[in-house]
Amino acid sequence: MGERIKNMAVVLLLSALVLGLGLGLALGAPRETSLSERRPLQQFPALSLQSVMSGEFMEQFESFSQDQFPGRELFRAVKAAGTVGLFGRGDYNGLYLYNGQLAAAEYPLDTAMVENAAAVFERVRELYLEGTGCSVYLSVVPDKNQFLAEPSGHLSLDMGRMVSILRQSLPWMEYIDILPLLSAGDYYSTDTHWRQEKIEDVARLLLEAMGTWPGSFESYTAALADDDFRGVYAGQWALPVEGESLCYLQGGSISAATATGYKGEDIPVYDLAALDGADPYDLFLGGAQPVIYIENPLCTTGRELVVFRDSFGSSLVPLLLQGYSRVTVVDIRYMDYRALGDYLEFRDQDVLFVYSTLV
Repeated sequence: MGERIKNMAVVLLLSALVLGLGLGLALGAPRETSLSERRPLQQFPALSLQSVMSGEFMEQFESFSQDQFPGRELFRAVKAAGTVGLFGRGDYNGLYLYNGQLAAAEYPLDTAMVENAAAVFERVRELYLEGTGCSVYLSVVPDKNQFLAEPSGHLSLDMGRMVSILRQSLPWMEYIDILPLLSAGDYYSTDTHWRQEKIEDVARLLLEAMGTWPGSFESYTAALADDDFRGVYAGQWALPVEGESLCYLQGGSISAATATGYKGEDIPVYDLAALDGADPYDLFLGGAQPVIYIENPLCTTGRELVVFRDSFGSSLVPLLLQGYSRVTVVDIRYMDYRALGDYLEFRDQDVLFVYSTLV
């Protein structure tokens, strides 16, 4: 009798749990995004005879139920704790923690993607740069894993091979090697990106290579934007991590500069409103923008720079301003490069392609 009661209690408890979770999923308002993972969440799929017969409805519904599961963040944390703590796995969601730094074990090198990037850059040259008198440079930003992989026992992609492919494919670019200047400590502990206050030496090397180093850095002061910053890796890790400082440099050409977008709208060099958004790193140049024009009234040389960049360039570009009267920032991830001629003219500028290995 006692065993029967115990079995019935287990069945009732499980039934109540399933029913409660089902009701929570059915009655709860679907969330549009996951702030911790920084991605949109699957919404309830459209129901039609065609979507049911093709299996598309059930496939999307499965994603919907996983994304909108009641208490999802709690279950993510429990799963992560079990995976990392209980079972002793060093990785979770493709991330690992070493000496207080979260990093992604990026491996192996996808040579096809590198060759594809080189082909895009070559097409930009053919369409816009050939015969313009522009001096063109290339620099690759290493991922944080490049410095943490070996001591933590993880693998890293072959950055030397990546650079070799790019240099062989793009002989018309002068390569600027910034790898020796960087270390894991130059990056945020919970994010992919580098710290602006740590890369003044990188900016100097780039300016020296392009012949616009003014001889000494302007006097910058570091302003604290957030003392509890948690980057994109923090949400993906799912376990509690300590916040860190997010700073930006101000003064000199950075403070004097004015920036506008391709529609003529004003864009702050530092968008403090972004600190309340999903990604506080968007503080730098307002995050993803197709084209930004920056004027520096403190530089009277008339020299112009065009920077093709990813998000790493957002925090780098302000440090390059002191060498140029005008800087145009282009992100061809968010615009068709075949439309570049509608937004800028290439003529005797310095052109810098600066991209991270992740892109």
